[in-house]
Amino acid sequence: MTQLLLVTAYLAMSLSLAMPQDSEAESGDPGVDRVVEMLGEARTEIRAFHEEGGREDDPEHPGRRWAEKIWAVRDESPGTPAAARATTESLHMMLHAGQMDEAMERARALGDRDGAWPALIDIVFEAARMQEDYGFFLESAQRLVKTTDDHDKAISLRFQMAQAHWVDGNVEQADALLARLEKEETADSEWSRSVTAARETLRHPDVRGRSR
Repeated sequence: MTQLLLVTAYLAMSLSLAMPQDSEAESGDPGVDRVVEMLGEARTEIRAFHEEGGREDDPEHPGRRWAEKIWAVRDESPGTPAAARATTESLHMMLHAGQMDEAMERARALGDRDGAWPALIDIVFEAARMQEDYGFFLESAQRLVKTTDDHDKAISLRFQMAQAHWVDGNVEQADALLARLEKEETADSEWSRSVTAARETLRHPDVRGRSR
């Protein structure tokens, strides 16, 4: 059990290399800046709610109200960077306000080309980890890998997909994904080193014993 926990921690650490770093600096886009400002107000209210003993499943959780206010930006400015940011932040807020099913229902309703997906996929991955159900994440990530022009994002997605398969007990499938990444990346790249190290971790007998 200890070894498995260490493996989980290692893969989570490796995946952190892929996660986008959230920045609250002004973007120069008034719509995006408005979403960021709303997000700051929401976080302040939510923090106070939790400090007073509020629970995530409380119907009065302020995150539910703020999620709807932020989502409204999407409806007001469809197809814009502000709409994409609003979508991601709203669904993330719902995830932590006891509305995971509703959040994922909204995510499923988005078109494959929706501008929110490059950032939203990380929220879907978070939901998958919380639910221990990676089906929707894997479907969405596979589609996004085929359409993204961002090399690092594509690698990040495939790395996350490998972790999803590993946690699901499909170690051979996880290793196969990592093996393809290892071949594609130059030997001295940071990604190549991370992928190689992850493959070595997956070869540990304790991990192999979980394979179906």
